[in-house]
Order: sequence, then structure tokens, then C-alpha cells
Amino acid sequence: MKMSILTCAFLLATAAASHAATFTGSAQGAWTSVDGSFGHTVANNGDSASVTWGVEWVSSVPETDEAIATYIGETDPDSNHMSFTSGANWTTDGGIFSLGSFEYRNGLSYAASHDFLGANLTIDVALSDPAVGDILSFDYAFDVLTTTNNNVSVPDDADTLHVQQAPAVQYFMVGGQRYMFEILGLSSDGGATFSDEFVVYEAWHSGAWHDIDPARADIYARISPTVVPVPATLPLLLSAVGAVGYVSRRKRKAA
Repeated sequence: MKMSILTCAFLLATAAASHAATFTGSAQGAWTSVDGSFGHTVANNGDSASVTWGVEWVSSVPETDEAIATYIGETDPDSNHMSFTSGANWTTDGGIFSLGSFEYRNGLSYAASHDFLGANLTIDVALSDPAVGDILSFDYAFDVLTTTNNNVSVPDDADTLHVQQAPAVQYFMVGGQRYMFEILGLSSDGGATFSDEFVVYEAWHSGAWHDIDPARADIYARISPTVVPVPATLPLLLSAVGAVGYVSRRKRKAA
């Protein structure tokens, strides 16, 4: 009897937690905690955010450094950058979805700007339908190993981008149901596989630009219902106990 009651209650609670609602929302990114003292610029503009570093961010160049002075005077900005672009409002009913697109470009830097070590990407998620009052905020760390342009080869002058572990999950309530929002990581193949390291070849080598694409990936997330909290399961448990008791009484009368 007790086992039947507990089993019934568990199945009812699990069934209530297994149905995922459909959510619509948006995300915005902002670069913070930039680790690089030589020179960089941050542009956080709502749907897009970027942090840029390299030779263009030199405010003044010594006259003795003729090569750098010539480059800055005659070349359009082509520094290193990391950027995040939010996608259009997304909708999910339990599957994975993209919060936006990330890009890393290995442009031109030299020894003085070699101290750039990375930055954090703060992603703020707003759920609009059904509406959730609180914004979910995640802090995602991106570490960079920036090589100097030694003109050894395009691969040897590559930068390495390492993405730290995805931020901790966050929870929210809708209609008495508790949901879990988790960032899964970066993927370049639609979420089939995820990667935490990108090797980005040097686009500037031996005095010329090479056809090297930036590293690009989407940041994927998922919303899942969790087990119904204890206060919410009490009515289900009482209903299960009553149902089992009713069936038991009918059997005794029939006998």
C-alpha cells in the first residue's frame, strides 16, 4: 500500500515537471573585467558588444618606431577583437537555442599589446512570454593567449582562445513550476558539439593580409522544467493517497 502511494505520487510529480512551456526571450551581452593594460576599447551597444586591442589603439607612436607609425597612418583599423552579437528574439519549447553569435579575429598586434589576457562576457537574459520579472544574468570568462607577429608562419603566429566552464545554472518560477536555465557552451555546428578552445590563425603575416576567417560560434542555452518543489507536490500527494484509499475501500466492499 505505502509503496503504491509513493509510486503514484512520484509519477504524478514527474509528469507535472516533464511538460516544458514555450518561452520567448532575448539576450544582451557586455564585455567587462578586461585584462589588458596596454590599450583596448570596449563598445557595448545593446544588440552587439565588442572588445578590441592591437596597434590601432596606440595614442602616440615614438618617431623611432617608423614601421608602426607608417602602419597606423596608412592602414584601416584591423586590430584583434572579440565580439558578441545577439540574435533576434528566440523561442524554445525545451530544445537548445542560440543566445547569439561570438567572433574572434586575430588581427595585427605587436609586443607592446601582447599583454591582453581576456575579458568576461556578461549575458543578460530577459524572458518575455511568459513574462519573468527578473533578468537572468550570466558571467562568462574568455581567456586569450595573444602571440606577437613574428612572421614565422600563419599557424605559428596563431592566437589561442580558451573559454572557461559555462556559468552556473539559474532557476525561475512560472505558473508554480520551477525551471532551470543553463548555458551549454559554444558550438560551430548548430549545437551538435561544443568546444572550449579555438586556435585562430594570424590574418597579418609578412607584410600582407591573408584570407583567414575569424573563429565563429554560437552560444547555446536550454530551459528545462525541474522536479516540482515540495510545497507544490503536497496537493498531488494528497490526491494520490485519496485515490488509492478510495480504490481500496471499493475492493473491500466488493469482497
